[in-house]
Amino acid sequence: MRDSLSIIFPVKDRQSEIQRRIERLLELLCELSRDVQLIAVDDESTDATPEILDELRRQYPQLDVVRKQASVGPVQASESVLHRARGEFIF
Repeated sequence: MRDSLSIIFPVKDRQSEIQRRIERLLELLCELSRDVQLIAVDDESTDATPEILDELRRQYPQLDVVRKQASVGPVQASESVLHRARGEFIF
């Protein structure tokens, strides 16, 4: 597959697993397409998730991070960033 992909996913308080999951997801997605965008929506985490996401964003240009100032839940968090997705296929 050579089409562009955008993946949107909400996260909240996942400091222990977020780095491993993002790195694995990017590894898999980059095998499918050269044009990959990953949008992590931090739904007002209270742990170190925001700091980890900031570090990952510096390492991986395919990663965009959006922070919610108030928790809105996973569905609304995902829907709130649809306008940022630039892929032909959005998940």
